[in-house]
Amino acid sequence: MKITSLLLLLCISCVSLFAQDSTLNEYKGLYKFREGSPTPSVDITIENGALYANSSIGSASMKWVSKDTFSIPDHNGMAYFYRSDKGLVNSIKVEVADLVLEGDKQDPALAINRRKRVYYLSK
Repeated sequence: MKITSLLLLLCISCVSLFAQDSTLNEYKGLYKFREGSPTPSVDITIENGALYANSSIGSASMKWVSKDTFSIPDHNGMAYFYRSDKGLVNSIKVEVADLVLEGDKQDPALAINRRKRVYYLSK
């Protein structure tokens, strides 16, 4: 009985962890900020089951507040994700102190194609 209970608890934990990661996956990606921004882009990744933002001006962990809203506790900031009409995450707004950055999510397929073109042109 103890083994069955332990296995059940383990399965539930794995399912909830997978569900959280798959939900966070929709936010992952490279977001390009508007021209003139202090940094050209931010790369949103998942580290240790949480979102993490990496840019040329710094990196920070992000904590879930509500759907599409995350706090940036290390910098007393907020990040807001926006969705297209199809419900896909397509842009971000980051507010830290008096800095407001807005950017569009870059299509990974386009980034791969761009890299291939640059690679072939440089040969």
